[in-house]
Amino acid sequence: MPGPAILQRVASASVTVDTQLISSIGKGVLVFAAVAQDDTPKEVESMAAKVLKMRMWPDDAGSTWKRSVQDINGEVLCSKTSPDKPFHIITGIAD
Repeated sequence: MPGPAILQRVASASVTVDTQLISSIGKGVLVFAAVAQDDTPKEVESMAAKVLKMRMWPDDAGSTWKRSVQDINGEVLCSKTSPDKPFHIITGIAD
């Protein structure tokens, strides 16, 4: 089973490796996921589904925690780092 995931609501975020931009998003969710080699695709898909459904934004009336990243047509940037991989620089501007 995958380990924990840390989610940060962002206005924008990016991943840079050795000064090379790997990926970037606009408004959405930055996810730091603890996924291991022995995690099954089904387990990882379950984690991804939870991220997409998590309600992190207010609705139009201002009620908090009412809309998901899908509801706002946001983007998701997921990063997994491990000790044997190069250092990743991940930046995000909090929403």
